[in-house]
Amino acid sequence: MARIQKPSADFGEANTVADLLNHIGTWTSKHVSSGSGYHQRVWFRGHSKRIYELEPGVYRDGFTLRAQTMYGRDLEEKRLNLEREMLGEFRTAGATFTDPSNVISLYFIAQHFGMPTRLLDWTTNPLAALFFAVIDDENEDGDVFMMDPVQVVEKPKIKGEPIQIVRTMRHPLVADAIGMSFWHSPKELAEKDPKEKEAKPVVVKYPRIFAVRPDNEVGRIGQQSSCFTLHTHRSSPVSNASLARIKVPAKGKARIRQELHLLNINHFTIFNDLDHLSNEVICGWGLSH
Repeated sequence: MARIQKPSADFGEANTVADLLNHIGTWTSKHVSSGSGYHQRVWFRGHSKRIYELEPGVYRDGFTLRAQTMYGRDLEEKRLNLEREMLGEFRTAGATFTDPSNVISLYFIAQHFGMPTRLLDWTTNPLAALFFAVIDDENEDGDVFMMDPVQVVEKPKIKGEPIQIVRTMRHPLVADAIGMSFWHSPKELAEKDPKEKEAKPVVVKYPRIFAVRPDNEVGRIGQQSSCFTLHTHRSSPVSNASLARIKVPAKGKARIRQELHLLNINHFTIFNDLDHLSNEVICGWGLSH
């Protein structure tokens, strides 16, 4: 599975917003974010249950089980082909709501509307991550993760291999990896050996997990200060020495939700649509949605 391995120990617990901010301060004193520039900053992710792994939708159990019935030479290729078929349906049926010719933008839209993709959501806003850790699963402990995104991938091992930085969504390597999910044939793919009767399984020249910043567009991506790791086809599990896991106990969730609401972190400010606005207004007047 192309996941980011969790730390073996917790960095601490957060029962309040202040607890989380204190842990961030401690982390910062130990881990100086690599590089410089606007995109070089700390990334966060919140889980409402501690059982969740740091892997995107196409590598989770339900998707993997369904992929086993697909066509393809091995599980990785079957997983890719299931992703392609599902995205094809999303692209065609949703054409009136999106630009079906812009597959890069479409891929990020699909992620934010619940489609299984190779993208794993992160945010540069620690309060947004904390919101996702406390908003569901009242009786379950949650997690907030934080990391320096530049350290998510191993350093280049071969001459000419691109160095790891935070890429934009239009970087050629990112565009090629996303294009594969729409049946495109990027330059990085291995060519068919003329001596073989069948093409080899699709292989990316640099299979890896990329740190990616999308365009800051109006909607959920901009509202949530979104960023992503892109777990490309045939990439391997990786570890990140800067990754910290902060436990959010179930007993602290109610208080944290109240504190976040006072800080204007709620369903509407996170999702920025009328459905969530009506929910906040109704609940604010003590009624059931």
